[in-house]
Amino acid sequence: LTLFSLVNLSSLTNLFEMDQKYWSTTQRWVISAASISLIMSVATCFMQIAMKERFTGKSRMEIGWVVVVLAMWCASLPYLMDDERGFAVAQRNRFVQNANIFFSAWGALATSLMLATSHFEIYYNRFDDHYLYEWVGFSATSLVVLCDTARFFNRNCGNDAEFEAVDEMCNRAAFGIALGAISSVAGISIAWLQVKLMFAQMISLIFLLAWAFGVAYLTFDEGPATAVGSLYFATWLSLIFVLFVAAHAVLSMFHELLGFTPEEETPAPAEEGGTVTKDEVVDTKVGGDDAEEEEVAETA
Repeated sequence: LTLFSLVNLSSLTNLFEMDQKYWSTTQRWVISAASISLIMSVATCFMQIAMKERFTGKSRMEIGWVVVVLAMWCASLPYLMDDERGFAVAQRNRFVQNANIFFSAWGALATSLMLATSHFEIYYNRFDDHYLYEWVGFSATSLVVLCDTARFFNRNCGNDAEFEAVDEMCNRAAFGIALGAISSVAGISIAWLQVKLMFAQMISLIFLLAWAFGVAYLTFDEGPATAVGSLYFATWLSLIFVLFVAAHAVLSMFHELLGFTPEEETPAPAEEGGTVTKDEVVDTKVGGDDAEEEEVAETA
């Protein structure tokens, strides 16, 4: 998080200094978010070294700092990825024009999200929860798809669409809005609630089919996610996250169809004479000492 925050802050500062001397309100906001994230992450690193016994994942200060940093990046990212502002994404073709700002911002958000999930796991004792991180990641990337397709739809779609290609692109954006909304709500619900593993795997199979179609529908031909940007990466990541969960369910189904059963662990064969107890070890040691004393007496 410290590295991503430093790269993002340095890149933004260089970009804004080259463009103009006086910064706008949006520019000051994204600079402030990166600065606060950098300060808090550096301070936390020093505290982890100096006061390691207090940082157990359950302290209110630690959880509060993680929530603040995560909220800062969630609020800053829409401005950084806005193609009209031209910070990380080009205005005309929606391609990535500043890779350092783009990837460092997403890296900081992903790291903050992992830290928040880790503290949630520790605080609520969810260590035995299967695929917790995958469902949180799936919900986050689906939310990005929802926000980006909604922004694309509001700017480019309407009743005055003149071209058939634009109308087709708007239909695909509407599909992305619906799929992103359903997936984000379902993902965070499964991560928050302790859903049975079998039920979660069945849901993952449904979402696997939906996102396999969604990737093809959104990133090919007239889809709104053909350009390499946040929507493109979020669409593919949503499919990858749900694939991690569904792969185990598909593998279990094939094992059942083929009649495979998990091998049971067999205990190691005992040596002849049975197992040696602690008393026997002591008796052997005492007997050995007596034998040595008798040999010494005979020799004398």
